[in-house]
Parts: sequence; structure tokens; C-alpha cells
Amino acid sequence: MESIGNTARCVLVFALVSVFGMAQETPRACYKAGGDGPLFTITLDGKDVSKIQNVNVSSRARNQVPPKRNDLVNNFGSPGVSQSSPGVFNARIKIPANAISGMYSITTINASGDGFSISYDAGSDFSAPPDFEVCENNFEAPKIKSVIEHR
Repeated sequence: MESIGNTARCVLVFALVSVFGMAQETPRACYKAGGDGPLFTITLDGKDVSKIQNVNVSSRARNQVPPKRNDLVNNFGSPGVSQSSPGVFNARIKIPANAISGMYSITTINASGDGFSISYDAGSDFSAPPDFEVCENNFEAPKIKSVIEHR
């Protein structure tokens, strides 16, 4: 298991696969809250890459949740995904219905296997792909009408 720690810093090649392509100059897609976001292909390389069974991607908004709007979120990610081919994982961000509008950055990639997990940070462990945008969202959380105890 000690070799797994060494694997934590294996080379991470990050390829953005989505409708707007690789170029930052290309017009950007605006993703709707409550739906699918961008798709990322994460390629891992190293001696112990075969021990990685699951990968997920996390993102965070540039802006904060507005005051008194604890019904909104500004960070979310992809569900865990298995390898699509050796060392390759395709992870699609799922945008919650209560995500705030604005620009989001990929912050971390988490990888796990049998009995271990590794967290890779954007900027230090891999070059983050271009930011993505969540469209205007007018989510309003339902109010609690009542809470009744039954005996």
C-alpha cells in the first residue's frame, strides 16, 4: 500500500471534452442548474494507476452564496465514475437545481481504490481546464408549511 502514496503525485493529464471544445476563445456554453454540466476526461498515468477504481471532479463558484440564501450552493461535482479504458475516466459535472449563477472552476479531482483515496488540487497537481458558467438561476426553496408529530 505504500506505493499508493507515491502514486498520489502521478502525472495527471486533463482533457476537456464538451460541446464548446478546447479553445478558450470559443463561445462558451451556459449550463442550466438542475442538469448536466461539462464532461471531463481525466487520464492518470503511473505505476499504480490500475489500482484507481473511481474518480470524481469537484467545482466551486467564483462568487459566494448571497447572504440569507442558505438554500443555494456554490460548490458541487460529478458522481464517482469508473474507468472507461485503462487509466481514463469520463466525469460529467451534475449541476444541482439550487446552484448559484456564475462562473465555476474545477478545484479538485478525487481518486479512490480499495482502501485508499487521493485528492489532487487544481493548480498544484494538474492544470485546470477553462471555467464553465451556470446560467441565471431563480431557484426559490419551498417554505415549510408545517411539522406535525404523530404518536
